[in-house]
Amino acid sequence: DQYIGGVEHAILHLMYARFFTKALADLGVAPADVREPFKRLFTQGMIRLDGAKMSKSKGNLVAPEEILDDQGADALRLAHLFVGPPQDDVDWEGVGIDGCLRFLQRVWRLATGTAGHPPADRPPSAADLEIDKLTHRLIARISDEYERWSYNTAVAGFMEFTNELYKYVQSDEGPREETLTFAIDTMLKLLAPMTPHITAEL
Repeated sequence: DQYIGGVEHAILHLMYARFFTKALADLGVAPADVREPFKRLFTQGMIRLDGAKMSKSKGNLVAPEEILDDQGADALRLAHLFVGPPQDDVDWEGVGIDGCLRFLQRVWRLATGTAGHPPADRPPSAADLEIDKLTHRLIARISDEYERWSYNTAVAGFMEFTNELYKYVQSDEGPREETLTFAIDTMLKLLAPMTPHITAEL
């Protein structure tokens, strides 16, 4: 259904795949009406270092071990997704791992209850209903952006939602337990494909 590949591989890979699909159909081995091997093609961009393509043969790679030790795999994954549309080439210098790490630390504080007032069991107020609305809007937005491969704007949506949750838990009224739990659990489930380790832990 979906072919994903870099532009440098797509020419030969696609040519071979299309050739074999048509040949098998012509020989009667595959259904005759199957003329193309893939329904959709997506060509991802490359990450460059100092304007050049990263390559093992050129030796211009960024070793991930230090990043994984210092900032973690989830921050690195999120930074790759946030840097821009996945079909665009980007420079490694523009990948903001530290900013993504700070965002994940904010999510951690929200989910562990250290970001503001402790939640209370009380009837819903106007502020609680607004957070419920924002949570449902987040579900719709992130679902749509995942479907459209718009991961960078999805990350921005998570950051905006986290800012609203911070205001909510630090307000004078404080958060309502049921409202806050629903908001955080929903955000963690939506965020899980991008940052599986921290969301599983939380």
